[in-house]
Formats: sequence, structure tokens, C-alpha cells
Amino acid sequence: MEEVQFKNKIKIVSVPGKVFLAGEYLALHGGPALVFATQPRFELQIEESIEEEFKVQSFRLENQVGPSIFPEQSPGFKLFHQFSDLLTKYRFYFKDPYDGRGGWGASSAQFLSLYTFISELRGEGTSRSESWNWRELLQGYHEMAWNGRGIRPSGADIVGQHQGSITYFDPSAGKIESCSLHFSNIELRFVQTGLKIPTHEHLESLGDFSSEALAQILPSLWLAVKEGDEARFISGVQDYSEALQKLNFVCSSTQSLLTRIGEVPGVLASKGCGALGADVVLLVIESQKKTEIDEWLRKNNYFYVLSSQGITHGVRVSL
Repeated sequence: MEEVQFKNKIKIVSVPGKVFLAGEYLALHGGPALVFATQPRFELQIEESIEEEFKVQSFRLENQVGPSIFPEQSPGFKLFHQFSDLLTKYRFYFKDPYDGRGGWGASSAQFLSLYTFISELRGEGTSRSESWNWRELLQGYHEMAWNGRGIRPSGADIVGQHQGSITYFDPSAGKIESCSLHFSNIELRFVQTGLKIPTHEHLESLGDFSSEALAQILPSLWLAVKEGDEARFISGVQDYSEALQKLNFVCSSTQSLLTRIGEVPGVLASKGCGALGADVVLLVIESQKKTEIDEWLRKNNYFYVLSSQGITHGVRVSL
């Protein structure tokens, strides 16, 4: 897609992509989640205009380039219209480096980037981690993202994208921690499956479930990340994957992929990520076997793969 050309000074809100390492369902019950912040990063580019015509027409479709910036009825769309009076003199362009591929957090990035910009305009400094209020952020997100049907989205991905790196978020304990990876002999791969299950539709039809087994695994998995304990991390990912399967939270296509790829030498553990594990699959692999595994992925047409080297920081605002 050709990028928009701005004539005036612009501001950029940069937000990482995201993948749930674990906790996508546990978080729905208020439990903890592990979110991995990925490169490449989304960008909301904002131009301030002094043109009277633009002030009147701000954010109409004809002033946008490509698809609608915020899809209709998305959290970002609703947030914009809630604060439309504050935003009338700005033009927006959202840059999606994933080209619309599902599973990387585009919708949450749209909401978070616009929320951050609005907070900056109001002098609330949301982009500074020492001053942000995650409870207000989640409350605002829940108001825009949930229609009252089914299970409310957790918003843990929003917190993870704000914080960056690998974020452990436990809202019931009011705990947010972030760290990088410290593994020497293993690496992560995030594999795009090509399948997309809309999360909001899945949550509307999702019935009640027991998260007890998931809750027993995740804290140990987080400790493994913090302490660089490779053996515990491998077993934790596999245990979590099996617990999701027992709950029928893995779609059939992802289950088939997990079975196939589990037979590839050097793949130590794997799990689906997000709603029914449909969009993205996490692989834990031996570093020494990464060339062979990456070649296997290419031969099997899994061309969009991110690695653990793509870990990145949280939301940033710049001119």
C-alpha cells in the first residue's frame, strides 16, 4: 500500500505487535497472562492541519489512504468518535507492517495508539510507563470492545503491547512485570497459520470453562522466563498446550499442525496462540537446529515467521 504524504508536522505513536505466549483463556477469568511484544511495529501517524476545509472533513473516508483507518465498530473506531471533537484538526494514517495478517494485534494496536495520542493531548502522559494507569486503560478498552454478549475480552494484550518485551500481567493481584529473554540454547518461532478466527465472535459463543489447570501452569512458566530456565520453559509450554487441548481450545487445523511439526527434529514444544490457537503457533526450538527448522517451514509454505530475536519495547510517541 502506498503511504500517505503529509505536508505538516506529524506525530507518530508506535506500538509493538503481540503474541500470547500463554494465558489467553486464563486472562478471561481475571488470571495472569504472558504477552510477547514483537517487531515489526504498528504506527499511527498523525498530521495536524490548519486548513479550514480539513477541520470540517476530518476523518471522513475521503481523507484517508487505503482501507478505513479504524474498521467500523472496532474499539479504535468507537474511541475516535467518543473524542471526535478533540480530534477534528488531525488526519490519521495507520501503518500495518503485517499487511492485515491476523494474530499480531492490529485492532488492539489501533486502540492503544489512539488512546495514547488522546491521553497526550489531555496531558495524561500515557506513554510514560511510570505514570500510566492500566486500570483506566482497561476500563476504556472494555467499554469500546465489549458489546455485553458472551465473555468480555481480557485486554491483557493491550497491557502487553503497552509494556513491551515479555509481560506478565495479573490483574487480580495488580501485578505487571516485564523482562527480556535469557535463553542460550533455545529460540522461539511464531508461525502464521493463515487462518483467522475473529476473537469477538469466539468470545460471544464461548461457554463457561474451568481454568484451574491453566492457572497451575502459568506462574511456573513465568518464572522460567525470568530465570532463563530452559527445561522448565519447554515443559511449561508443552503442558500448557496440552491443557488447552483438553479444554477443546485448539482448532482442528492448528492441532494438525502441532502434530506434524512436533515430529520435526529440534522442535521441543509447541502451542497455538490466541482464540482457539488459530492465528499463530508458537514453537520452541533448539538453536542448533534452527536452520533446518526454518527450511522445513519454508518448504511447507509457512512464509511469515517471526523469531524471538524480534522482541521489542512498548508504546512510544515521537515527532
